[in-house]
Amino acid sequence: MAPQQMWWCVQLASVLALAGTARGAHAPLARGLAPRTVRLRLSAIRASDPPPPSRTLADSLREETEAPFRKPRLFLYVAAAGSAGIGGAVTLANLVGALASGVRLEDLAEPLRNLAIDAVGLVGAGALIKGDLDSQQKRMARLEAGRRLARLRVRLQRPSDTSTVSMSDLRSGRGRDSRVVIVLGARDVIEASLATAEPLSSSLRERDLLVVPAALDGGRRLAAEPPAHAQGLPHVALPTGAGEWAEYIAEVEGARLEAQGIDLKTQAVAVVLKKNGRVGQRALVDEAQGGVPWGALIGDVDRRSNAGMDVTNI
Repeated sequence: MAPQQMWWCVQLASVLALAGTARGAHAPLARGLAPRTVRLRLSAIRASDPPPPSRTLADSLREETEAPFRKPRLFLYVAAAGSAGIGGAVTLANLVGALASGVRLEDLAEPLRNLAIDAVGLVGAGALIKGDLDSQQKRMARLEAGRRLARLRVRLQRPSDTSTVSMSDLRSGRGRDSRVVIVLGARDVIEASLATAEPLSSSLRERDLLVVPAALDGGRRLAAEPPAHAQGLPHVALPTGAGEWAEYIAEVEGARLEAQGIDLKTQAVAVVLKKNGRVGQRALVDEAQGGVPWGALIGDVDRRSNAGMDVTNI
């Protein structure tokens, strides 16, 4: 095959690879646009990335399940980058040979244009590869944060159940189905939220809402004594296992919130877990408004139920 024919074959392969993968590159984004089903009248916290994850086999398998076309996309991106790189190398070699043989500069317009196309293709393929790998890293970080959250343990205070269970035990279908609301941060803000929740205890329990007050000791560890309005109440579960909670707060929630300028020594956040174990929302608690708006949470569950929407996993 002549060099010019080879060059055109390389260009065609590069264009086909990039065109064939453009649609797949947006698949994870489309899934990420699903609307949230739990809404709070709180000051919303801007999302940010958790710390880098420690990969486990389970996390890797789940990540591949969430992004099943990532590896084929990466293969095509690498193929496109290789095609553009080879094409550029061939064109560059031809240019060097032409210059050495004394070809006029005006005759090099087309090879220079082809070299520019190869360079753009190589940069574009590299950007697609980087974007896909960054998305994978974010998914792995989210899965690792979820795994740590699922391991946190609480002690129930229900009349017929005072067991110590993990967050994963409170998921739908495991006998203790609960919508967990973790209120994390300053003791006074948490106590204000608990005080407004106490009169609504029956309503919260009927909607499977379980409050977990995680008051801190001024740093990133749980306080030795639970806050007021927390002990002996069936709608409240007390956090246990100070070491695991401290690790989660320091490496996941604390790092996330510190990056956003939120100080857990004087502020508090509400982390709402749906019955399927996923985080529904993280929001800053407004102490001036009485803490967490429990009425809004109760009303949201009622609206979903009255509309015939799913309340088993949400």
